[in-house]
Amino acid sequence: MNILKLSTDNPYLKLFTNLLTGMILSVMIYSIVITCFNTVMIGLLIPIGFILSIIIKQYRKRERLIETMRISPGIILLCLIILLLISGFNLYFLWDTNNHILVPPEDDKVFYARVADYLNYSRIESSYLDYFNNNRPEPYHYFEIWLTALLGRFTGLNTLLIQQISINSILSLALSFGALTLVNHFKKVTFIDIIICLLFPFFIGIKFPFIPHQLFHRFDYYFFLNAAVYQKYFIINLLVLASSYFFMTKRPDIALIILLPLCFFNFALLVSITVSVVIFCLVIKTENRIRIILASLLSFVFIMLFYKLNLRTDVMLENPPIPSLLKDTLTSYSNTIIAFDINAKNFVQLIITFFPFVIVFIYLWKKGTIDSYSLKTLTFLVLLLFTISSIEWSIFTKKVNSIQLFYNLSVPITSIFFFIISILFIFRLKNLKRYLAYAFLGIWCGYCCIYSSKGLNNTKEESTNNYSPEYLKSVNNQIIKLSNQGGYMGYKNHKNIGYMAYSYKPFLALIKNNINIILIEETKDITPETDSIFLSQQKTFLKVLIFNRYIEKQKANNTFITEEQSRIDFIKENHLNFVIADKNIVIDSLLQKIIDTTFIDPNNGEKFIVLKK
Repeated sequence: MNILKLSTDNPYLKLFTNLLTGMILSVMIYSIVITCFNTVMIGLLIPIGFILSIIIKQYRKRERLIETMRISPGIILLCLIILLLISGFNLYFLWDTNNHILVPPEDDKVFYARVADYLNYSRIESSYLDYFNNNRPEPYHYFEIWLTALLGRFTGLNTLLIQQISINSILSLALSFGALTLVNHFKKVTFIDIIICLLFPFFIGIKFPFIPHQLFHRFDYYFFLNAAVYQKYFIINLLVLASSYFFMTKRPDIALIILLPLCFFNFALLVSITVSVVIFCLVIKTENRIRIILASLLSFVFIMLFYKLNLRTDVMLENPPIPSLLKDTLTSYSNTIIAFDINAKNFVQLIITFFPFVIVFIYLWKKGTIDSYSLKTLTFLVLLLFTISSIEWSIFTKKVNSIQLFYNLSVPITSIFFFIISILFIFRLKNLKRYLAYAFLGIWCGYCCIYSSKGLNNTKEESTNNYSPEYLKSVNNQIIKLSNQGGYMGYKNHKNIGYMAYSYKPFLALIKNNINIILIEETKDITPETDSIFLSQQKTFLKVLIFNRYIEKQKANNTFITEEQSRIDFIKENHLNFVIADKNIVIDSLLQKIIDTTFIDPNNGEKFIVLKK
C-alpha cells in the first residue's frame, strides 16, 4: 500500500487490504517463479494493471513505512485470538483423543494437499497427479493450493497440516477483518460484531426439515458446507467482500475489476464473472466502462489461450464446448425441461434457505434504506451472477462434473449479500430490537457452525474407525524408511477415479509429503456409472490412468503376457517399494514372490506390503 501511495486509516480495512493483496501477490510471484512463467497466474497482471491505472494518484502523499505498518495493540491482540481460535477449531477435527493420533479430513482436502505437493515437486500447474512426466497444465482452483505450496516450500512441514491449520487460520483472519471492514463502514464496531464476524464463514442458508424435499435438488446439503470446510470458497468470499466494500463507497468500477481475479483462481467462474461484468457495464452507468470491459475480455481470452496453447490433458480436451451444450439444451425438449427444473430449484432453494433475510431485504427496500445507488447496483450484480452461474451449471451438469459452476459462486456471494443486508437492518434498530436482531444472527451462525461441525465429526469418526493405531504406527515406521513410490490394488469405483485421487490412502498424507501411489490394476471391467455427471467422463479417465497406458504400450510392442506379469514389470521399472491392497484383493503368485513383509490391519483387513529391494 505504501508503494502505491494508498493510505488506509481504518485499522480493519488496513489489515484486510494488506492480508488480501499480500496473499495474492505472493501467490502470483511464487507460481511464476516455480513454474518458470508457465502458470495461469501470469494473467493476474491484467486486472491488477487495470486497477492500478484507476486508483493510483501521482500527487498523493506517501506515508513513512513505519507509519504504514503500525497497528494498534488491540488489533494485534484480536488477530492472535482469532488465529488461535481457528487453529484450535481445525486441530480439534484432526486429533483423535482416544488413540492419540492425527486423522485425515475428507478425501477432497487430502487431495488439495497432494496437489500442493505436486506443484512443488513437478513445477507443473496441474491437478492431474502424474509423477511419470506425462502431464500438462489443467484448470483448477489454485489460489489456496498455491498458498499451501508456498508455505510448504519454505518450512518443509507437512502440507496437509499447513493447509488445514495454518492456511485456514490466515484466510479466516482475512475473512473476519473483511466482514469487520463492512460493519465499520455503517456503524461503530462492537464486541458483538467481532463475535458475529468470527462466525462469518458459517453464514449460510439453513435448510428447514419440514420443507418438502421435492423443492430442492439432490445437492441441497451443500448449503451446510462453508469456507471453514471448503477452502475454495475462501478467495471467492474475500474478493466479493472487497468488491462489496467498493460498491458501498460508490466505486463500482473498481468493485467490478476486483472480481476478475476470481477467473484466474477458479476456472469454473470464468464465464459467470466475465459475462456478468460486461452486462453490468452495459446496463448500469459506470465510470471507466471501457477499461472494465476490456479487462474482462482480455482476462477471458488470456485464460482460454493459456490452456489451449499448453495442450491440455485428455481429461480437459474431452469436455464439450459451451456452444454445443447450449445447442443440445435448447434443441432438445427433455434437456430443456431438465435445465428449467435445475434453475427453478436453485431459486426456490435460495429463497427458502435465506427466507428471514429476504423478508428483511424487502422491509429495508420499502423503508427506503436500500434506495442508495450503491446497494441497488450490488443487488443487481448479485442477481446477475447468481442467474448466469445457475444457468451455466444447469447446462453443464448433464455433460461433465461441473457442479461448482453454480455453487462456487452463488453460495458465497449470496451469503455476503445477506450479511450486508443484516448489518444495514441492525444499524437501523435501537436498544432492545438491536440486541434481538444480534441474537437471531448469532443463533443463525451458531446453528450453521454446529451443523457443519457435526459433519466434520462424522468424517473424523469414520477415519478413526477405519484403521487400528497399531497398523498406522507400523505403516508410519515403514513409509519413513521407504521411497515415496508405491502401488495400490482395490478400487473398483469409477467415481473415486473420476476425482483423480483414485489410488490414494488419506492417512498417508499425514506421514510424508509427495507420497505417490499408483493404481496397479487394469480398470476395463469397472461397472459403468449410472450417474450422468460421471458417465460421460468415464472412458476418458480410464484411458489416462498410468497402468492402463502401460498395458496398452506393452500390447502395441507385443510384449504383453498377462496383467499379473505387467504388474511385476511396472513395479520393477518404476522402482515401487510397497503395495497397499484392500481386504478382498487376492495377491497373485507372481507378486507373492517379491514380497518382503506384510502388515495387516485387524479393523478392515487392509494389507501394507513391503517389497523386496
